[in-house]
Amino acid sequence: MKLIVALLAVVVGVFLRAWALMKLYGWFVLPTFTNAPKLSYPIVLGLSMLLQYAVVPPKPSELKKEFKETDDENAALKSLAYSILIPLLVVLLGWIYTLFL
Repeated sequence: MKLIVALLAVVVGVFLRAWALMKLYGWFVLPTFTNAPKLSYPIVLGLSMLLQYAVVPPKPSELKKEFKETDDENAALKSLAYSILIPLLVVLLGWIYTLFL
């Protein structure tokens, strides 16, 4: 069960990060750089995954620690909450920022 929740957290996180990136790109890049291309969701999804692992690559020591923590029932829930809340919070803050533009 814990493995299923952890995998769900990863999948949900990937799609939410892409959605957040697409929103922010539409709010801040397109109006500023009028010649910038409008990106489709599949392209943004790929860019999001690329940026996630290029900018913040997972460290082997952290992965080992996370696998050890999967014995804890709360670790899977924390992972799911992190994967969902961070992209939503970024979009919320971006939206609030657009109100002042």
